[in-house]
Amino acid sequence: MSATIDHLWAWRQVTVRRAFSDFEGRRHEPGESWLITRIDFDYPKNHATFHIEQGGKAGRFTLDLGDKRGPQNGEMREWFDAEDESPELREARLTRLRQAKDAAASKAPPKPVPAPVPEAAVERVDPTPILERLSALAGHERYEEAEAELQRLFKLPQYDGEGLPGLAEALEGLAAEVCPRHRRAAVWLYDRAFDCWHGWGSMATSGGDGTARMYHIKQAYERREKLLGPQR
Repeated sequence: MSATIDHLWAWRQVTVRRAFSDFEGRRHEPGESWLITRIDFDYPKNHATFHIEQGGKAGRFTLDLGDKRGPQNGEMREWFDAEDESPELREARLTRLRQAKDAAASKAPPKPVPAPVPEAAVERVDPTPILERLSALAGHERYEEAEAELQRLFKLPQYDGEGLPGLAEALEGLAAEVCPRHRRAAVWLYDRAFDCWHGWGSMATSGGDGTARMYHIKQAYERREKLLGPQR
């Protein structure tokens, strides 16, 4: 789920008004333009990571919103102009991008399986290498080994209980990545994502909470159907 910061949110075309340097040290000059596809907000660090498309290529950069030398909450309009794409133009552009990416991905061989991530105290484990190994194992149809990696992820603090949507969305992302070259693996990954979504939904503490959670689960079903078609 993408964050909103002032007038910036997913699927807005943005043009830089004032020059700034991002957290990674890259310089962005006035007139630079890109499409926001997602914004991730790290509350403890007060960092916002912008996922963008620029010139047909995906990219990202991070802003330290506590750095007074650059864009901050409540001041984004001073740094960026933003306009909405029409839904029709957006869908047509995304369809072309998906078709190009799928055509390239369908010709690529399965990713090699990375070595197992060494065991460590769970609070020190970075989930990214485990997710990458899980995806590669699924791509080679080594589902029992992939399930073992998934069980490791369930033990991480960031994916415990109320953090399950984060793992579900990560698995959805892996499914979308692997789908062009291996549909069965994508189905397996999406099934695991819904294990997470339904586990989170079952923790609702009231009817209103359950309704709110079901809204997010319904959105996940719509994303699955868009990627894989109706369930068989």
